[in-house]
Amino acid sequence: MNQETRRCQNCKQSFVIEPEDFGFYEKMKVPAPTFCWECRRQRRSGWRNLVNLYKRKSDLTGASVISVYAPDSGIKLYSPKEWHSDKWNAFDYGQAYDFSKPFFAQYAELLRNVPKPSTDTDDGLLSVNCMYSNDLSMSKDCYLVITAWKLENVMYSFYAVSGKDLIDVHTSFGKDEGNYETVNTEHCYQCRYVYESTGCSDCAFCYDCKNCNDCFMCTGLRGKSYCFRNKPIGKERYEGIMKQYALHTYSGTERAKKELEPILWDQPRKALRMVGCNDCFGDLVYNSRNCKYCFITLNSENYKYGDHSDGAKDMQDTDAGGGSELVYDSSVVAFSSNIVGSLWAWYCQDSCYLNHVNRSKNCFGCSGLKDAQYCILNKQYTKEEYFDLLPRIKRHMDDMPYVDKLGKKYVFGDHPPLELSYFPYNDSAAQSLYPLTKEDALNENFRWAEPVQMEDSDDFVSAENLPDSIFDVSDDILNKTILSKSSARKYRIIERELNFYRKHKIPLPRESFFERNERRHKMATSYHFYERKSDKSRKTIMSSYSPDAPGKVWSIDEYRAEFE
Repeated sequence: MNQETRRCQNCKQSFVIEPEDFGFYEKMKVPAPTFCWECRRQRRSGWRNLVNLYKRKSDLTGASVISVYAPDSGIKLYSPKEWHSDKWNAFDYGQAYDFSKPFFAQYAELLRNVPKPSTDTDDGLLSVNCMYSNDLSMSKDCYLVITAWKLENVMYSFYAVSGKDLIDVHTSFGKDEGNYETVNTEHCYQCRYVYESTGCSDCAFCYDCKNCNDCFMCTGLRGKSYCFRNKPIGKERYEGIMKQYALHTYSGTERAKKELEPILWDQPRKALRMVGCNDCFGDLVYNSRNCKYCFITLNSENYKYGDHSDGAKDMQDTDAGGGSELVYDSSVVAFSSNIVGSLWAWYCQDSCYLNHVNRSKNCFGCSGLKDAQYCILNKQYTKEEYFDLLPRIKRHMDDMPYVDKLGKKYVFGDHPPLELSYFPYNDSAAQSLYPLTKEDALNENFRWAEPVQMEDSDDFVSAENLPDSIFDVSDDILNKTILSKSSARKYRIIERELNFYRKHKIPLPRESFFERNERRHKMATSYHFYERKSDKSRKTIMSSYSPDAPGKVWSIDEYRAEFE
């Protein structure tokens, strides 16, 4: 088919469907979308809560758990280990298909009834002592870690792989150890406040450095040692400067942050960061081929409109699609194939509209199933019954589409409507990508959560009154509740965290994890594409940096000519 321009029924903006897109839709046996790719991503993101965690009780045993579902959500939940056990049966919630109601209304009812894992981890199974994390697997001793795997002793971090002894890192691509406050790093050791760097050790307040050690306040260096502000100064003088800055104090760290800013903005940035790629368009894309409009993507092929995937193949509109192929408009689909409109599907095949389903195939509109086949709305059918009913349901979805409050229609092939999500909009990943006010969210018929404050301990302290130096922090801090310096959020320091700060001579943080993580999240990538001018040639380029972003942005070719 030829290229076609359509009008998004959500944002009313025009969007283009390319001939190869039509080929993909035909292969997936779904119609072409009526939402643009950004609105499709917003819709998917509204079905995932990654970082907002609550105290709950397991509805199976009454044990205390940490949950992504608020106490007033109405969602029944079990601990991850309980959920994966044989102590309950998802078939008990099966529904017969009702041709008098839209499919998505029936599916939403099922999702409300079937118990969910309190967090999406394998804690107690493949992970150990990681109950205060989410979207994590194969890890040990992790606390408040989101979207990660194969970690040990990591805290307060987002998207990290195969790392050890880390705090406050974001987008760690592997083999990082002993780091604090880093973004977009790999193979770095004992670094703090280091960004966009690879193979560095004992560096601080550096940007875009490779294979460097003992560098402070530097940018764009390659294979250097004992440098300050990009100048080699020798070991003795370097150690004197580091002592002068007193980075064990909050005041010294803040001084270094302030002095780094003009240096940081003076270092040219690559418009789009792609390494080892062929025919790709995206940001933070590595070793991939024919991947378009993607973010944080590794080892993938023929992948479009997605992010946070490793080993994706022949997929569109899918986030966190590791080791999967032929997946459309889904999130967290791992080691699966031929999947449509699903969320949390592992080792599944030939299915549509799955929600927390493992090792299953030929299922449609199911939740909580394991090792299942030929099921619709958690009801078991024979093979013949399943394949007789399935085309009738798909036709029914087109003949009786779900219509949301604002009149948007949803047919077979569409992701479930955002207004049916069991997460409040401001708890979901959508709020970070596409922020809305409470009024705007409610006008869209989305749910909204009011902030829930943690209970105060007997001892309470404002962040401004914390000791300046980590050397002056006593163990009493473990019993205190701390009020963030920049919001009404409250947080605590745990023992393992305090030990890390003392070992690495790092002052206590003055903000909660959620504020620190949101700041790093924006530093990693904007998750958007912008048309802007190159600050070197003034040519029009596409970039993940907006036109009003601080600093210099060069085209890919301009950057490579000077720095690679």
